[in-house]
Amino acid sequence: PYVGLTSITIIMLWLIAMFVLGAPFRGNPVTFYLVSVLFVICMVTFGLVISILVRSQIAAILVTMLMTMIPTILYSGLITPLSSLSFSAQVQARMMPASYYYRVALSSFLKDVGFGVIWMEVVGLIGFMFGLFFIGWFLFSKRPAAG
Repeated sequence: PYVGLTSITIIMLWLIAMFVLGAPFRGNPVTFYLVSVLFVICMVTFGLVISILVRSQIAAILVTMLMTMIPTILYSGLITPLSSLSFSAQVQARMMPASYYYRVALSSFLKDVGFGVIWMEVVGLIGFMFGLFFIGWFLFSKRPAAG
């Protein structure tokens, strides 16, 4: 359900960015939408892995927030360009799906680039999606009912 709801939200936010905020969109809308859904799936699988590793919902929310929001803001290129970060910080940035998605979103809104330019970012997101899914698959075990 979350991926379905977020897929609708992507379209709504895209329309708000273009028509309310006046952000130019020069890329391919279908490619942008599909990569956005891929990013959402990556983040859902990341949440799956976190929820397997912790015992309570509150702990899962806190761990997910700390492991996604702060590194995403610092290492996605949103505030500081990745090229100006140290080598170790660039490696850490490449361990976050947001750094790949940020380049796709930036390229879609500001540049008219084709899939040939962003395919490495898409491959990175697909790698994260499958990697996180299989980590979750191997870590998951049925828990006995509380009683």
